[in-house]
Amino acid sequence: MSLDWQTTTVPAIPSGVDWKVFTGDDCPHGRRIALVDGTYVRNHFDSDFSQGGNGFRYRFVPRGEIWIDAQISQDEWPLIAFHECQEVELMRQGMSYDKAHNIAKRLEDHIRHASLQVKSP
Repeated sequence: MSLDWQTTTVPAIPSGVDWKVFTGDDCPHGRRIALVDGTYVRNHFDSDFSQGGNGFRYRFVPRGEIWIDAQISQDEWPLIAFHECQEVELMRQGMSYDKAHNIAKRLEDHIRHASLQVKSP
């Protein structure tokens, strides 16, 4: 599996009221990817928000967006975006969150393990 569509430009999250910044990239299913201030999201929307989210999992995320917590490592952003993109598409097709999340997690794990094998000497 390829991450060719991964976020290529990474704007900094500005301080103050600008808690969401779009990266300018979309996932393959057309959802806009945004970096969000995770602390702001947890304090104002849902304390369970962690790493990323989509509008089929969280009612406060617009359905056409994928949110990534900008406070996690930049190396994680493409993987979180990939996970959320897979999860939201499965849920859009009628799958439950738990089932979609488990499938997206397995796909994400596969990519993580494959990338480690490529980097190993």
